[in-house]
Amino acid sequence: KNMSQDDYLVHISELTTDVEKQDIEEFFKNNGIEGISVSVLKPHYKLPIKWAKVQMGSSANYEKATTELRYPHIKHGIESRLLENITDGSLKGTSETNAVVKGLNKEKVDSALLDKFFSENVGPIKCCKVSKTIENHDTSISCKSNGYGFVNFASKELLDKAVEELNGKELEGEAITIERYNKDIKREAKFNNLYVRGFDENFTEDDLKSLFSPYGELGSVKLMVDEQGKSRLFGFVCFVETEPALKAVEEMDKKDLGNGHTLYVAKFEKKANRWAALKKSLARANLYVRNFDKNVTEDDLKKFFGGDTVVRNVRIMTTDVNREDGVVKESKQFGFVSFNNPNDAAKIIQKYQNEDLEFNNKQLYVNYYEDKSARKKRLATSKKDNLMGILDQTLGGQGGDGQNNMMEYFMQIFQQYFKNFQSQGFGGNQYGGGYGENYQHNYNRRGPRHHRGPYGGHSYNQYGGHGQNMYNRPPRQEMHNSYANASAGMPGNVPPMVVGGNMPPPTATPQAPPVPVQPPVANVSASKYTADVVALVNSASFSTLSEDDKREKIGEEIYSYVLEKAGEESAPKITGMIIDLPFHDLINSVQTYEGLEDKIREGLELLQEDS
Repeated sequence: KNMSQDDYLVHISELTTDVEKQDIEEFFKNNGIEGISVSVLKPHYKLPIKWAKVQMGSSANYEKATTELRYPHIKHGIESRLLENITDGSLKGTSETNAVVKGLNKEKVDSALLDKFFSENVGPIKCCKVSKTIENHDTSISCKSNGYGFVNFASKELLDKAVEELNGKELEGEAITIERYNKDIKREAKFNNLYVRGFDENFTEDDLKSLFSPYGELGSVKLMVDEQGKSRLFGFVCFVETEPALKAVEEMDKKDLGNGHTLYVAKFEKKANRWAALKKSLARANLYVRNFDKNVTEDDLKKFFGGDTVVRNVRIMTTDVNREDGVVKESKQFGFVSFNNPNDAAKIIQKYQNEDLEFNNKQLYVNYYEDKSARKKRLATSKKDNLMGILDQTLGGQGGDGQNNMMEYFMQIFQQYFKNFQSQGFGGNQYGGGYGENYQHNYNRRGPRHHRGPYGGHSYNQYGGHGQNMYNRPPRQEMHNSYANASAGMPGNVPPMVVGGNMPPPTATPQAPPVPVQPPVANVSASKYTADVVALVNSASFSTLSEDDKREKIGEEIYSYVLEKAGEESAPKITGMIIDLPFHDLINSVQTYEGLEDKIREGLELLQEDS
């Protein structure tokens, strides 16, 4: 096909973490290709590897690279994969031509050999991959095959031929299994992999095998160790079948090993699932608390809410403040109290509903946390219900026609009010009404409880959401001011209402000249994000990828943005959490820079809670 200069682009994946641009350039130079340019070299979002984009510079270089150097060994003798930059839609529907190959010889079979085997015995293939694990050590990097791989054939007929003719054949002394890959088949997670902890540091993998082998055939046993080879006091036991695993959990969980050690045995769950379960379990045990003094400590709050026997932990949010003696942490006067039992949290809420909670002569505000999506939905519904409730009370006793006319009349007034409100830079007192200029309100007084209305404030929570004002607490000062400004901005001469007839049009109100508004400062990160990630998700080539490949591409593109916001330690974990979202939620989350920021914040808060 005809190609432009920009089309001579290749992707190289599965590079070791110490590969630099000069290593890639030197590899191609040693293989007779010069004049290349490494445009991108980034770490993988989750694995200890890198990937690169390389501009080959000419059609001759591109042709040689994509035919002769498809599986380059750039550093440490570890195999990488070089793929064409395909944008013509030819990868669409690749799940129908994908095969999973199992039982590979871990010592001898790599991607190049697998490619050669199927090309010679079946026909042309588009690409293939042998799954492997790359690990970084202090002075070296190791690579081990996982014993299975994937092959994408040029057509469905070739896939059928491979399954029919080569299934069970030997490759390097091992009988291989070939299965059709179908991404639409959602297999339930098999209950055969167990998480085990509770043993001492002298416990070995052989000890684990001895404990669990009586229950059935074991697929694998892994004791986790640190860099010095010391046990991390937990491990994994994988059975071949489900029934032995269930029996092992039933009989081995809480088994006394002696010397004060008791086993904990449970089904292994992915981290995202564990966090989701943790979040759900803590949903009604976490309270948001605000309005205490800056000198209040976490121990003070813990004692106030019941002490160590009732409260699991307390976190007061702080901010860095520059002072003469240096930077110090200063309380932001809100925080979170996590209870051991949700019933204890419910008692606090019940008490707050019936009486004020005073602490150091200040009235505390407490509430359950609420995640952001639920909060947005509630607020949207609340705003609509509040407006309709005001209109319904005003229109009480009106007939059908009169009620319609009243509704139209009120909508006209509100439209006029908002125009004035915006044009005046949020209003003044020139139209009369509202609070006087010198009006002051004592917001800390213990007044009659009848003043509490349905318009409570919002509260930040550790999962990115806001507290739900389900108990109609007193409004905050800024909300009082907003009501004052609202009435101040209303037209001064409202025409009289006529019940049961047509309403006169609202009197035109003079408007103050609009206040000049400075143009917003461009968000460089947001603009770059739109050019990089949003353009990728909406590109034609992206739509041709499988769901797994789409997740990987998104992870690679968003990693640098997550790294910028979350730091080196948290970025891989949070990126993994984001791409593990249900696919529809994942796409919605990365469509905007703000959506990604929301997910990063939620991830940081989950990590903080998990720690």
